[in-house]
Amino acid sequence: MRISKIIGIVTLGCLLLTACKKNDYYVDSGTSNPKFNGTVMDYLQSKTGVFDTTVQVIKLAGMEKVFSTDTITFFAPNNICIRNLVTNYNFYLSSLGRDTVKKLSDIDPSVWKNLMSLYVFKGARKLTDFHQLDLDVINSFSGGMYVSYNGRPMNIGVRYNDEGSIKYAGYRSLYISYILDLTRPTYLVGTTWTSNGTWIMARVTSSDIQPTNGVVHVIAFSNPPHSLGFDFNYFLSLVN
Repeated sequence: MRISKIIGIVTLGCLLLTACKKNDYYVDSGTSNPKFNGTVMDYLQSKTGVFDTTVQVIKLAGMEKVFSTDTITFFAPNNICIRNLVTNYNFYLSSLGRDTVKKLSDIDPSVWKNLMSLYVFKGARKLTDFHQLDLDVINSFSGGMYVSYNGRPMNIGVRYNDEGSIKYAGYRSLYISYILDLTRPTYLVGTTWTSNGTWIMARVTSSDIQPTNGVVHVIAFSNPPHSLGFDFNYFLSLVN
């Protein structure tokens, strides 16, 4: 009986020790180093399979210096975002009986520069540097207006999600939005967090990545699906 009790105590101690180690493991695994030892351009080039096409477009646009030396905040569209644009454009060209795009260099470099510049902002800003955005009370929490590298004002804001019944107590989501009518920057129709009548929104899936010359926020390619340039009609005005 005494031996059984001793074995039981030892077993319990081992289990507790294992549990503590497991808990420590989970805590440690939930943190990551946001710093990247290299420029924004270096970071993008290091993520093969994710930003290969993005890097190609940056080079076609002649913007390598911006991503390598300027201090910037970059909302990074990935390969799929660019593929979405080219797919839509080829469908449009086919409907007109015109030749489709076979390679990215078929599109004028100035178009790529204009589109990519929508996602670049001067200065380094992390998620906590942006104002709250709530589409349900847009006049109270409207995010903020920031001028991109191509001179286009864009809305950037943080959604404070709810935690159960507690308002704004949940996790935070960063959004960048293209405003169709700049004369009415807070006018929304049929508002949801995936679409509305006057904004074209892109959700950030990974934020606050910190290369040596700025901050990178990675745009989600789905929910909602994102196409480079936000507005296809804007893209057509550049290529036609």
